[in-house]
Amino acid sequence: WVNFGRRWWVKFQSRLTIIAELRGMGLQTATDYGLLRRLASYIYNAVPKDNNKVCCVDKTGWQENGSVYLMPDNTIIGEATEKYAFQSASNVVHHSSRRGTHEEWKTQVASLCQGNSRLTFVVSVSFACGLLGIINAEGGGFNLFGRSSGGKTTALNMAASVMGRPKNYILRWRSTDNGLEGTAKLHNDSLLILDELGEMDSSKAGQCAYMLANGGGKIRSNTSGNARPTAEWLLMFLSSAEITLAEHMAESGKAARAGQETRFADLPADAGKGMGIFENIHGYDSPGKFADGIKQITEQCHGTAFPAFIEAVISKGSGELQNSIRLFKEAFLDKYVPNNVSGQIYRVASRFALVAAAGEFATENGITGWEKGEAEVAVAACFMAWLNNRSHTEDQEDVRIVAVFKGYFQQYGESRFFSARYNNKGVLEVVENFRTPQRVDGFKIVKKNQIEFYVFPQSFNEISKGLNQSSTIKFLAENGYTVRDSHGRNQPQKRLPNGYGQSRIYHFTSKILTD
Repeated sequence: WVNFGRRWWVKFQSRLTIIAELRGMGLQTATDYGLLRRLASYIYNAVPKDNNKVCCVDKTGWQENGSVYLMPDNTIIGEATEKYAFQSASNVVHHSSRRGTHEEWKTQVASLCQGNSRLTFVVSVSFACGLLGIINAEGGGFNLFGRSSGGKTTALNMAASVMGRPKNYILRWRSTDNGLEGTAKLHNDSLLILDELGEMDSSKAGQCAYMLANGGGKIRSNTSGNARPTAEWLLMFLSSAEITLAEHMAESGKAARAGQETRFADLPADAGKGMGIFENIHGYDSPGKFADGIKQITEQCHGTAFPAFIEAVISKGSGELQNSIRLFKEAFLDKYVPNNVSGQIYRVASRFALVAAAGEFATENGITGWEKGEAEVAVAACFMAWLNNRSHTEDQEDVRIVAVFKGYFQQYGESRFFSARYNNKGVLEVVENFRTPQRVDGFKIVKKNQIEFYVFPQSFNEISKGLNQSSTIKFLAENGYTVRDSHGRNQPQKRLPNGYGQSRIYHFTSKILTD
C-alpha cells in the first residue's frame, strides 16, 4: 500500500504539472479534479492520426538548416518537410502583424528613407537579421543616441515597419535581465527594438548588452538542483537613448568594457544637417511634420517587407548567398575602413558591412525600391559617424589604460608625488616636500620641458585596479609609456632620495601626459 500510494502521488503530481503548464499557456480548464484527470489521461494516451506529427519549437527563425523560416504566427516561408508549431513559455507577444501590400510599403514608406542615411541604415539592419543564421554571423546591436526629440523614435518606427506594426513591435528597455531573455528568444533570427535605454537600470545595462549580443541567457537550476536548458537566440537589436552606453553605466559608477561597446555600437543620431536625424524631409514643411508623416504611414503599411526578404534569401540559396555576402563585405571593408585599425574597430565594421550587404540585397531583389548603392553609401556614412564619435582607432582597452594613468597623474601629481630632479652629479634630489601629504605614490621627476614619474609597485597596483595587470604592464612598456631596464625587467632599480635607497619602481615617461 505504501508503494501504491507513492506511485499514485507521483502520477498525481505529473498530471497537475501538465495542467499547470496548459493553464500558463492560456488554456481555460475546469476546476473539477475528475475532469482534469481525464484531460491529463487523454494527453498521455493520445496518438497522432495517420502519424500526423507536428514539430514544436520554442524559437522562431530558420529551421531545417536554413531552408525554412518560421514566423511567430506559425507562417512557414519555404518548403518544409514537416509541420511546425511555435510554442513559447514567455508572456511577451511577438507583434509581427501585416497591413497593406508590399508595394504600398515600398512606395510610401521605404521611399522616405532615400536621402536619409539613418533611416536607410535602420531599415537595412532589419533585413540583416535574416542573414545572421545563414552566413553564421554573430549578433550585435546599435544604439542611436542624441538629444530628445531628435527623431530617434521615428527611426525605430521605420525599422519596425519592416517587421510589423511599430506601435506594438517596439518594446522598452524597462525590464529585468530575466525578462529580456524571454524577449530575446522571441526575436530569434529577427530584429529586437528597445526604446529609451535610460529606463534600464544603469548598473545592469552593460550586462544586458553582453547578453543580447552573445545570444545566451544565464545558467539556472531547477527545483532538483540540476541545470535547466539555457535560453539561446541569434539577433540584432536597435536601441535609442539620449546618452551612450558608457555614459549610462557611469551613472552607477561602472566603466564600460571594450567588449560591451564593441557589441553595442553607439551611433550619433544627429545627421549634421540641422534637422536632427533627417537629411531630406521629402517636401514636408518641417522635420516635426515629416516625423509625424512617417508615424502615420508606418501604421498603415507594415510587416510585408521582411517576409519578402526571407523569400528572396531562400530562392537565392545559402551557398551562393554566403559567397556574395562575403565578397561584398570584403569590398566594403577595403573601401571604408582605415588602414591599421584595431581588431575591435574591424569587428564593428564587419557588422556595418553586413548591414550594407543586406540593404543592397533587398534593393537588388526589388524589396526597397532604392537605387543600387544607396544602402551602401548610407551605411558607410553611419560607420564613419560611429568612428568619428569614437575619436580613435585603437583598442578600447589600450585607450582606457592611458586614460587611467594620465588622469591619475593629472589629479594627484602635485599632492601624492615628491617633486624631484637630478643634479649635476646625477643624483636625484627632492626639490619640494609635501605640505599636507596624503599618500606617497612616488616621485615626479622635473626635467627641462618634461615631467616623468617614478611609481612604487604597490601604488601602481592600486592605480591599475580593474585593469588586467599583465596586459597593462606589457602595453605600457611596448608603447613607450614606461621604461624597462637593460635586462628587460618592467621595474628598473633606481636610487631614490628621502631614505628610500635602492628601490624598484615603474618609470613613466612624459609620453603618458602628452599622448
